[in-house]
Parts: sequence; structure tokens; C-alpha cells
Amino acid sequence: MRKLILITLLTLSFPFHASSEAVSVKCDNIILVPGQPALAGYLTIKDGIAVEVTSAPANDAKVVDATKGFITPGLIDSVTRYGLSEVGAEDSTVEGSFKKDTIAAAFDVSLGLYRDSVRFPMLRKRGVTTVISHPSGGLVAGQSAAYFTSTPAMPVKTKMAMVASIKKSAGAGSTGWAMHRLTELVNDSKILSSRKSAYDKGETRQLSSSKSNLEAINTSISSSHPWFVKVDSYSSIVALVELSKKLGIKLVVVGGKEAWKAAGLLAKEQIPVVLNPADNLPDSFSAIRMNPNAAGVLQKAGVPLIISTTGNEPYLGQLTQAVALAIRSGLEKTAALQAVTTTPAKVFGLPGGTIKLGKPATLVVWSADPFTFAAAPLAVFIDGNKQPLQTRHDALMQRYRNL
Repeated sequence: MRKLILITLLTLSFPFHASSEAVSVKCDNIILVPGQPALAGYLTIKDGIAVEVTSAPANDAKVVDATKGFITPGLIDSVTRYGLSEVGAEDSTVEGSFKKDTIAAAFDVSLGLYRDSVRFPMLRKRGVTTVISHPSGGLVAGQSAAYFTSTPAMPVKTKMAMVASIKKSAGAGSTGWAMHRLTELVNDSKILSSRKSAYDKGETRQLSSSKSNLEAINTSISSSHPWFVKVDSYSSIVALVELSKKLGIKLVVVGGKEAWKAAGLLAKEQIPVVLNPADNLPDSFSAIRMNPNAAGVLQKAGVPLIISTTGNEPYLGQLTQAVALAIRSGLEKTAALQAVTTTPAKVFGLPGGTIKLGKPATLVVWSADPFTFAAAPLAVFIDGNKQPLQTRHDALMQRYRNL
């Protein structure tokens, strides 16, 4: 409790009042590019721009002492449902699924996202500045979108990836049948693309899904958009890698509880794996060979590793804790930070991931090592704009604490 009170006081007293003010933050751990050595000195931020790192504060700038803290790029959570589900048990607040069909490739989640969701301020308060919101349900759930966690949320990239699942829970009944259906959909999308006029005239055979779904699939593949595919078992992952090469799908393995067993293959093909180290218990027979050290195994093998809360309700907003668990299980700290900054930014073509001097800042000033329990953001900038850190929960606490 004392730590929580201290962090709250530090946050409230941190002298950033407007993005136009010049502030020089003294810090011994300024990480501009995760993977490169940290700098010690003063990072000056003015007009929302990360200006420079110097050994002395800038003239006429307010000086903030965060010597023992850290400055990092804003964190990225790559598989979430933020803005698509306010209250999971209340169907009227859920916008992330289309329940009438197991194939919903044309479904664009950005059209129904709650941009003023109460969850976005909660994410900022945990150092998360960018999220990718995913549809869910069925074999092909639809297309995801990336957002800054400002209020209201700012779109970064819409229709950026296709989301699918070959797990039995997706409704296919069999992993083999799910892969057959994916093959059929991709092949039919190519037929539609090459014979659109004939299709419109009714001169082709009946295709495996609607025109809009097949067009969305073809566009996704031809544009080299990532395909986030939920899969856990080793044998399914191996089969899916081969299928993705055959179909021309840019595969991203999501979940991947047995992906560590295929680390060599995934590294050879440079297929990213999105893991949630906090989701570390087998929940089905397809995950019985899961390894709590999977993140470290994959990273050491050379697999592009991404850490995420993977959209699971119990882990909402707990990205730093997930990273901390991976570190505890053997993942190097530098690789852990890269897994929530530079790697997802590079893999998904997102802004951020690094702090670029002379550019609008998307960064977090932390009170301590961000992957420790005592750490909290003292200031958050998103695309050059300083963000408020008070949440609805804070406001309610202040309102009712003295009843």
C-alpha cells in the first residue's frame, strides 16, 4: 500500500502540464532503441518532440529527476479485445464477434470499436500505448485494427491483419477439417479474383463463402497482411507452417503453447510467435507439452518473439506482469523489452517501438524497472501528446472514499 501511495504521489507531482513545455528528464536508463545500450543523461521533450539526450539539461527547461527510473518506448500489446468488449458478460457491450457464421473474413472490427472505452486510460497507466484489437469466434473471425490508447483512441492501422483459429473450439470439430476449409477459402478467393465477371454472371460453380469474404481473403494475402492464427499443439503448428507456405499466407502463431517444440522450424521460416507467459497451464490436450520457459527457448532459437496478454480476460492490462514472468523463466531482459516494442512494431508495420529523436514522442517515463512490481508510469506521451493518467477507477475512488 505504501508503494502504491508513493507512486500515485509521484505521478500527480510530475511537472508535465502541457506538451508545449520543455522538460529535461534526468535518467540513468534512457532506452531509445531496445537492444542498444541505455543512455544516461537528460532527455529533453519539447512540443511533444523527443529533442535530444545530453549531459546537461536544456536551457529554460524544467528539470525532472527520474534518475533511478527508466525511459522506454511505449509498450505494444499485439493480441487484445480492447475497445471491443466493455463488459464481457453483457452482450450489448461486445463488438468483437460475428456469431452467425464461422467465416467472417469481411468483418472489420474498427467500425464498431469503442474509442472512448474506459479501458484505454487503464492501459496508459500501465505503460501500454498501442494495441491491436482482434475479432474472435469461428474459423476466420475477421480483420483486426491497431490503435493508440489515447482518449479517444486514435486509429493507427485498420484492416491490418486477418484473424483465424484452427483450434477445435473454433467450431471446425477437427484441425484437419479446419485446414481443409482454409485451403478451400484461399483457393476460391483466387478463383473469384481471376473470374469476377463470370462469377457475377453466375457462370462459375458455387464458391465456399460469400463474395465479400473471399475478396477480403484475397486482398489480405495479395497485400501480405499478417494472418494471426490461434494454434497450440506441436503437430498442428508444423502442419500449419507447411500449409501457410503453400497458400501464401503470412503466418503469425498465436497462443502456441507447444511452439517451443517447433522452435527450429519457426526460426528457419522466421514465423513470429505471440505468447502470453501468464497463460502457463495446459487447458486442453493440445497444450499438454507446454513449457514455462517457452519464451526463452523461442528467443534463443531466433524466432521473432512477441509477448501479449492474448485477449484473455484474466490478463487484461497485465502486459508488464506477463513480461516479468517470461524474464523470471529465463528470457533476457533486453529480449523481453523488444518483445513488446521493436519486434511487434517491425512485424506489423506499426509506428513506435523506438524513441526517435526529432520526432513526436511515444514513450513512457517509469518510476523503476518497468517489469518490476514497484514500477509505474510517471508520464506517458503518445504521438507527441502528453496523456492523462487518471482513470475512471481513480475518479470513483476519490468520489466515494470518505462515505
